[in-house]
Amino acid sequence: SGNVDDVVTFLEENGGDPRNVGQDYIEAYVPVSLLGPTSEQPRVLRMREIIPPQPGYGNFTSQGVQAHAAAAWHQAGITGKGVKVGIIDVDFEGFRGLLGTELPATVAARCYTDVGVFTQNLADCETDSDHGTIVAESVIDIAPEVSLYIAIPRSKGDVQAIVDWMMSEGVFVINTSIGWTFDGPGDGTSPFSRSPLKAVDRAVGGGAIWVSSAHNHAQTTWFGTPLNADDDGFIDFSSPDETNDLLLEAGQTIRVQLRWEGIWGQEDTDLDMILYDSNLNPVWYSGDYQSGPLAGDFPIPWDYMEYEVPRDGVYYLAISHFSGPAPGWIQMVGWGTGTLQYH
Repeated sequence: SGNVDDVVTFLEENGGDPRNVGQDYIEAYVPVSLLGPTSEQPRVLRMREIIPPQPGYGNFTSQGVQAHAAAAWHQAGITGKGVKVGIIDVDFEGFRGLLGTELPATVAARCYTDVGVFTQNLADCETDSDHGTIVAESVIDIAPEVSLYIAIPRSKGDVQAIVDWMMSEGVFVINTSIGWTFDGPGDGTSPFSRSPLKAVDRAVGGGAIWVSSAHNHAQTTWFGTPLNADDDGFIDFSSPDETNDLLLEAGQTIRVQLRWEGIWGQEDTDLDMILYDSNLNPVWYSGDYQSGPLAGDFPIPWDYMEYEVPRDGVYYLAISHFSGPAPGWIQMVGWGTGTLQYH
């Protein structure tokens, strides 16, 4: 809340590494020993880890050219000539090998190799999946004469910078297939300036058309009205079952986020997630505070869990109603969890 320049200076002078700096946020690499002193700097309200973007797609891609009757548009002389299209994705494997054939011979790129650090080298956009490449191919199949701009972000701050770059270049259409942690109530608004939703607002306000994938997370999402039939403090996923079963493998990392009906910045309900092993021993606890003095100056109805699985087996995920009034709805989304028992 203000004092951004002084906090940046403090980080730089004490071994921190600020990367993306906004009017009310700083994305930085901070040594563990500096976390406490940084949190005590004047007007620092909250510190959180940077959670990486997640692919917003499943294992299948669509052959949509015929469905869109693109050939008829081409015959009518509508080929996208003069239009600039931006594609924001997390990976473009095999992209360079298609330049001049399936893709245009030249493409503009911002490939972030780290938070706040990018190159224009297409090789740095080629990671471990070809999803972004397939999106680009689909765009060119439908509109073969558009100019392409591609980018890979590493953080929400990177998205802000990418959108500013694309808008400055006159990009008219932006397509993205990335999922992020919740930073708003689900109605398209966010109180945070670094939210990707704000980037959408900036793009649309500048005259661009924004397209987001609808994602393929139906089977890793649970949404419901919180019930607690036996009044024991645990939410029922399907009465009277208070756990959501996960079949997990050793070495995989799961990420689960939770949000509920509430006021962002003034939340007074505290929900937590607990993960149990096959013997019903608790192995991880989300434990974020959403109400009371430990919640900080801006409590939000959101919780997050990240866990690296040590051994194969069935695990059980529960939601604890720690304090405050029961919200009207709860939404839980898992990344890397596989299909939830209740979804």
